[in-house]
Order: sequence, then C-alpha cells, then structure tokens
Amino acid sequence: MVYFTVLKSLIIFQYSIKVNYEDAKEQLLGIEQINDAVTMLDTQTQQNANVATNTKTIAEYTSKIAQKKEFL
Repeated sequence: MVYFTVLKSLIIFQYSIKVNYEDAKEQLLGIEQINDAVTMLDTQTQQNANVATNTKTIAEYTSKIAQKKEFL
C-alpha cells in the first residue's frame, strides 16, 4: 500500500513538473515576442528620428534660400 502511495505521489510530482515546464516555455515564447516587438519599435523610432533630422535640415536650408531671395 505504501508503495502505491509513493508511486502515486511521484506520478503527480512528475506531472506537476511537466506542467510547469510547459508554462515556462509559453512564458519564454511570450517574452521573446515582446522583445522582438520592442526591437522593431526601437528601429522604427531611430528611423523616424533620422527623417525628422533630415526634414529640419531641409527646412533650414529652404529658409536660408528664401531669405536670400528677399534681398534680391
């Protein structure tokens, strides 16, 4: 009888470990997806900053041209 009780406890413990392992795998998958999304957002933010800098440069250059034309 004790043998079956111990065996039953071991089976339950083994199942519990398997469930925890599967949960951990799912959590890891979710974390990896979040990391990928954050990396993509960071890349896009850097590209947007570059576009903004270039736009500012063009606007300043255009403003200088316009100011020179006023004096002509």
